[in-house]
Amino acid sequence: MKRDTNSPTPQLGIVILNYLNFEDVFECIETIKNQTLQNYQIVIVDNASPNGAYQQLEDKYRSDKKVDVIKTAKNLGFARGNNIGIKYLKEKYQLYNQLVINADTYFNQNDYFDQLMNYKIDKSCALIGTKIINKEGYNQSPLVSAITDSKIDASLDMFKKLILKMKIPRWIRKLKNRILNKKVLEKIEIPQESTIDKPTYLNLEEECLHGAALYFTEFYLKKYIGFFPETFLYREEDFLALVCQKTKMKQLYLPQLEIQHKEGASTIAADGSDKDIKVKRRAERMYRETRRLKENVELDDQLFLDKMKEK
Repeated sequence: MKRDTNSPTPQLGIVILNYLNFEDVFECIETIKNQTLQNYQIVIVDNASPNGAYQQLEDKYRSDKKVDVIKTAKNLGFARGNNIGIKYLKEKYQLYNQLVINADTYFNQNDYFDQLMNYKIDKSCALIGTKIINKEGYNQSPLVSAITDSKIDASLDMFKKLILKMKIPRWIRKLKNRILNKKVLEKIEIPQESTIDKPTYLNLEEECLHGAALYFTEFYLKKYIGFFPETFLYREEDFLALVCQKTKMKQLYLPQLEIQHKEGASTIAADGSDKDIKVKRRAERMYRETRRLKENVELDDQLFLDKMKEK
């Protein structure tokens, strides 16, 4: 049944998690207002930004009935911050079809919501994703997933080596790499751009949807809270793939739709001491979250899924 795009009752919930970059949120919402489907309700979750972002957002949207602004008491990270918004839309508006998007995304395709909401799916579909085009014009979705034992172990080994490498003084690393005629650090996690050209249910042991824009279906949100709540940053997509695998639910990729993402390609390249610190911190976080992923892959299915339910 085609949805009524002019109904006054919201049919689509939209969660936008903000940390610091309120001007990106302004731009994102301006493009949302150009959508052909307008029966949506937005909640902006400010993740305890220390720069006054919440007040800027509250002032901007105080009189806009389609936009609610809430804030967290502290920075909860990506997963739990978004889950606050998901829960808010469920409880206040009884919305269980929700599009969760990064603050630095925007829409050029004005019928994106319309096509997304009217695509026929069955009850086994948990999540829908689309093309996510970054500032270089590269499609970031789907991602290579890492929920098999071999991929998890390879990731742990890679990040452990990177952490150890970053403990070596930079001048020694530069000298060594000059001798070997290699770059200081190699790019990691840069898969080939997807060649999928038609609607496809993903093989979750190979790939999963990118987290910058995810449509959670009612079939999923009536059972589960949204994102796996124990991560702070990184591996959220892999945990969602794991949830789907354990519940035998599916992730659908729709390449005919696209959203723009200001973030650039995900690379690690050391080019100075400040970047060295960032590289080391990211590698340490990725290592911790990958260890957490390994533990949950091995966990009893029911114990794992209990973490995904409202307490």
